[in-house]
Amino acid sequence: MTVLQVELSDLRGWADQVDRAGQTLTQLGDEASGTIADGDFGRILELVTGEYESMLPAFHAILPEDGDRLDRTAETLRAVARDLADTDGRVAESFGGRGRISNDHDASAFADVADDGLRCPMVPATELPHVAFGFPWDQACDILSSIGFPDPRDYVTQWIVGDIAKAQYQAAYWDLYGDVMDAVHTNLAHGHEAISRTWDGAAADRARTAMQAWLSALSSQGSGMKDLAGHVRDMVEQALDMAQLVVDTIKFFISTVAAGWSCAYIPIYGQIKLVDKLKDAWHLINDARKVISVFWSFLMVLKDVFSSAVDVFTAQDLPSAPRLPAA
Repeated sequence: MTVLQVELSDLRGWADQVDRAGQTLTQLGDEASGTIADGDFGRILELVTGEYESMLPAFHAILPEDGDRLDRTAETLRAVARDLADTDGRVAESFGGRGRISNDHDASAFADVADDGLRCPMVPATELPHVAFGFPWDQACDILSSIGFPDPRDYVTQWIVGDIAKAQYQAAYWDLYGDVMDAVHTNLAHGHEAISRTWDGAAADRARTAMQAWLSALSSQGSGMKDLAGHVRDMVEQALDMAQLVVDTIKFFISTVAAGWSCAYIPIYGQIKLVDKLKDAWHLINDARKVISVFWSFLMVLKDVFSSAVDVFTAQDLPSAPRLPAA
């Protein structure tokens, strides 16, 4: 015997909760298009720019799609509630047996339990370390160039420029959006459990299956956003460490060349000492280049991570929006 049981106030409260979730995700999509707009973080991170930016269109598209489909789901739930209220007990009879339709006008079980509101995250104001160009630096580079070594200014400093603060800003927003997705998931899971206690029947079973798929999809998206926050944050930390080591190496390079220059006025010995110091200085520059190469290898791994992240934001994996019931 088929059983239909529904509490109309609960069904309407559940529809309102699903609608709030849809509105939150639509708002999230509107904001994300501005806060995480591109991956132009400057020369220091340019190796990952292409893969990072190729992922963003899918991310920008999935949130409005989430919102739209949840909005239509809420609309369908309201239509079902109206239909059940209009037909009353005869709907139960049409399912082949007993049924109960009631309305206690209390939908308090569908209040949101997690805060899914947007806010401004705290972002540290960090910049890449700078090399102070001036007389010692320029003179040391000129001396090195004059005896046949490449100019270290071209080999090293060109790679430690970029907008690290922008990357930190985006990492903070990836984290924030992941938190919002988790809150939406929590609220829908709470409502899903509540409606399952007072709504039974074929329609309830189909709605339950669809919502389980939604909870899985939203959980995957939220986890993906938090993973991206961690990857971008690691990328920033690695860039800062690399840049600081390079700057420290350059400072040591300057002092090494200066020490050799101070002996240069001594015939023969001083000139030999200067050449030795210049060779030592060049070894330091090569060490800095090795550090940059290791950093590039790290970025090459991130390229694959960003390329695969697009799979998390695929609309084909979302549950389809239900059709409105026929009159």
